[in-house]
Amino acid sequence: MKKEITLKRKASAIVAMLLAVMVMFTAGIDSYADAKEKSKNKSYVDEVLEKAYNEVIEEDLYYAPIEEEVEVIKIYNSDYELLEELVLGVDDQVANKDSQMLLNRAEFLSSYGNTSVYKVLK
Repeated sequence: MKKEITLKRKASAIVAMLLAVMVMFTAGIDSYADAKEKSKNKSYVDEVLEKAYNEVIEEDLYYAPIEEEVEVIKIYNSDYELLEELVLGVDDQVANKDSQMLLNRAEFLSSYGNTSVYKVLK
């Protein structure tokens, strides 16, 4: 009886070892295939990244200059003849004293977009 049990144990151990060897062999083959595939993917990714980098470097990147918001002030006389046209930046003030006095005497008529129209009454 003891012989039967040891024989069964030995047979079971041999089958388990064969099964373990087959599993490790299969895993090794899969691992080798994965490593080969990873090296192909890595070289492809490196190639794509280099190409994309070169395209960005070679491109001439032109950025539109940031345009400052300007205000245009047109001052007309009573006959609707243009007396003066002022172009001011966002925080600019009228620098010329004569232009400032003319603007102070003028009456606001209308505004459209960034242009204001004034008229000097006599």
